[in-house]
Amino acid sequence: MRTDIERLLFNAECIRADQFPDFDRTDASFAELISLNDNENEYVYILLKECEKMGQYLEVVFYSRKRWWDTDHKRFIFQKGRMLREWDEKEFLYLTRQTSFIMDTRGRLRSFAALKKYCPEVHIKVSGTEVGNVLEKMYYTIFRSGPREILYKSGFDMLAYVLDDCEDYNMVGASPSAILGMPIKLMRFLYDNDRIPSIMDSDSRERVSEIYKRFSSYFDKGIPRYFQWKYLEENCWDEEKGLDGFDARMFRRLKDVEGDCFYRLYKRYHMLDKLLGRYNPFRSIPDKDALLISVMRMDKIKYFTSDMPDLDRGIREISSSHRYECPVADFELVYPMSVMDLVDEALSQNNCLLDYIRNMADGWTQIVFVRKKSAPDSSFVTMEVKGRTIRQLCGRFNEHPGDDVIAFAQTVADKNGLVFGLEDAFDDF
Repeated sequence: MRTDIERLLFNAECIRADQFPDFDRTDASFAELISLNDNENEYVYILLKECEKMGQYLEVVFYSRKRWWDTDHKRFIFQKGRMLREWDEKEFLYLTRQTSFIMDTRGRLRSFAALKKYCPEVHIKVSGTEVGNVLEKMYYTIFRSGPREILYKSGFDMLAYVLDDCEDYNMVGASPSAILGMPIKLMRFLYDNDRIPSIMDSDSRERVSEIYKRFSSYFDKGIPRYFQWKYLEENCWDEEKGLDGFDARMFRRLKDVEGDCFYRLYKRYHMLDKLLGRYNPFRSIPDKDALLISVMRMDKIKYFTSDMPDLDRGIREISSSHRYECPVADFELVYPMSVMDLVDEALSQNNCLLDYIRNMADGWTQIVFVRKKSAPDSSFVTMEVKGRTIRQLCGRFNEHPGDDVIAFAQTVADKNGLVFGLEDAFDDF
């Protein structure tokens, strides 16, 4: 609702009801609409009228059998370039905010058709539009009403509708940007992405404007994508430090992200990247297809970063000093040389091999990979050797390997003086 100052600043000739024909409840259009409705609900209609003296005008009728004791309707007249008298304006705007007033399907179609014919510049969606919003937009845009007129005509309907709740807006601003003190592209982005609360109070406007100013050179055509902006707000602004923590690589990756799941994964990657530092195995940020497995690897590695060099050294020593002769077969043995090798095997096999990393580095056990000679870089079967005994031999998800792998392991045991028993080797990792 306009303030007294706004009414003074943005004045227009007032509409006088006595200049127009009296309300005719026997009017065919109105009578037909009323006849179709019950007495329990409250209705509102927009009727296009014309008289010889005043020309075309709109008549808005609020109809209710229970709201007023002395009448069943309230009528308001609207004409381009003119405004309601102060009391009429307050009453009209009060009624537009009463959600009990509705339009049935036929009344909505006729009302919006009348409005479109009289005010073609007022863009209204026939479906999915709140009646009160439509009536306010109609009123504020038919005369020079101030900031709400500008916002409505610029497509910021909801901002205009809640402008009363907006802190410290400039009522004499000549553009949306001047009214709210924000870049127009930023306003449009926030509005289109349901981030209106960021516009409502002055502190939020100052904060998002500062973020926009600082990072606008990274935006495509001056407009960020949804998750790029979310990243900036959540990770690059500190109440005490201000702008901080920006990663241009991460920001570029988020350009094509769709869906909160991928966004959370990228945030997790960003956090782990800072935590792992030089132990992060990824030189570049993974694309979406490789993101999940990459984050899983990093999540596992973080438990070993405190003593990674010592662990890697221990694993190399065990793998280098304990080698086994292999039979001529379709398989071969591959020896892990680092924590990362064991992490990759654990993720590929989906087992608890990570629990064995420290034991191997300390010399308590040894992990060896059984691979197909035709695919030596692809995880296949994992084997544990402990105390000259093949303790475990398991495939992916701890499944038992095939007979050919079992025969290969038995031959390895025979050639190297190891003990191999089926009842022991199939304990799960």
